[in-house]
Amino acid sequence: MKTILCFAGALLVLALLTLASVRPNSHFQKIKSEIFSYNDDLDTTIELKLGGFSFFLVEKLARFIDKPEIEEARSYIDHLDRVELGVYKSNRPSNNDFSKLYQDLEATMNERGFQLAVKAREDNELVTLFVPQDLNGTINEAFVVVVNKKETVLVKVEADFQRIAKAVVTRHELLTDLNQQLALL
Repeated sequence: MKTILCFAGALLVLALLTLASVRPNSHFQKIKSEIFSYNDDLDTTIELKLGGFSFFLVEKLARFIDKPEIEEARSYIDHLDRVELGVYKSNRPSNNDFSKLYQDLEATMNERGFQLAVKAREDNELVTLFVPQDLNGTINEAFVVVVNKKETVLVKVEADFQRIAKAVVTRHELLTDLNQQLALL
């Protein structure tokens, strides 16, 4: 037991050191700077990039946690290639700013080869999901932007979304079958 705890602790320290030293790539940085070129008050809270080795460490650490949510997440981690994340503090005084921000965001993403897939706006929050314009039958990349008056979150995900969707459907079917069997008891 002590060996397992030491091993888990060493992996956790290694994972934190790995995460702390990795920043999003230049493509992510360029999109961020183009989207927010007008906003000088944007303060970086966190920026990081997770790749293959980081996912490997997370998956290994997750094996020691016996929770259904973690087990489900592990089945999706295998299909992730890279996640780049940026969280930024900002002050937006009015809702009019959202219209301008959305126009700038959509124009920038279109120039970068992304098209809008989902847009949701509620009161003082805007959530958008962009996918590549040239899909060739599969989606391997997505860019999510969440904006409210105090914070902006950018997430770029490179993954095999087809396999993730298949894993979600399979898991849902298994849970449905289990629930039906339990109902018969």
